Amino acid sequence: MGMTVWWLLEECAAQLDEPFRRSEIVGWFRRHHPEVNEAMLAAHMQAATANATNRARNNPLGGRPPLLPRVITACTSGPLRHNRLVR
Repeated sequence: MGMTVWWLLEECAAQLDEPFRRSEIVGWFRRHHPEVNEAMLAAHMQAATANATNRARNNPLGGRPPLLPRVITACTSGPLRHNRLVR
């Protein structure tokens, strides 16, 4: 049985330091699994994030237990917010 993108995303989350950004997940996949299509990865990340908007809407992967919650941290220089993912 081959490794699924979901399984690889779980492996990625276990290896990255928390909190991590979406760009860090994409970078990890580019280094370790460049064969994974970035659009496919984006769909999996959306479905794997517990409090993502429309997580399960039109995405069959959204019915799985989430892998990641999203945390929002306030920027110290103003009201700008940064989304980060933690496991």
